[in-house]
Amino acid sequence: MKNIAFTLLFFLIELSFISCSNDDDSASLIEVLGVVVGSVSCNTENNGRAIGIELSEPLDSNIEMIIISNLPNEFKDEGNILKLDIEQSQEGFTNCVAVFSSDIMYRVSSTQLISKN
Repeated sequence: MKNIAFTLLFFLIELSFISCSNDDDSASLIEVLGVVVGSVSCNTENNGRAIGIELSEPLDSNIEMIIISNLPNEFKDEGNILKLDIEQSQEGFTNCVAVFSSDIMYRVSSTQLISKN
């Protein structure tokens, strides 16, 4: 009987470690649909300009536009409609001429072109 109780206890402890694991990086990604509105007055680490994206649906805190630091060049044309997997991050931004809230700064994990300008 002690062996069964010990095995059950060991199993429950292992199960709790597995369920508490935070190895899933994709959990923080948000999928959005948006239109490229052009460059904004923020520089990026690679001396480019950050890109503004007008969202088709506002994010949780009523954010209607986001700024992306790492959008690949082939997607940057104004008017392009993109499907993006994003996460909030100030990574990749160096300096901005205008004052922007850090709430609208994001980085892209994956990009899909829905409609080209």
